[in-house]
Amino acid sequence: MFVVDDLLLWLPGKALVWLFKEIYNHVMAEWRDPDTIRQQLLELQLLYEMDEMSLEEYELREAQLLMRLRQAADVEYDAGEGVDEAD
Repeated sequence: MFVVDDLLLWLPGKALVWLFKEIYNHVMAEWRDPDTIRQQLLELQLLYEMDEMSLEEYELREAQLLMRLRQAADVEYDAGEGVDEAD
């Protein structure tokens, strides 16, 4: 009886962990996608040119997006070289 109880308590937890890992992997893939980042840079430039944001905010957000783009390129390069991300 205790084995059944343990399984009933353990399986939903394992499924929930799996779900969170899948969500995390999807978000990270989107976060590191160079095309998505370039699109965000274009949208940012458009907002600035339409006077929807200040120069300071534009420069800050642009720097953040460019940093993400560099990180995405590093991850792609490391994956191509067969280097583990933890290294």
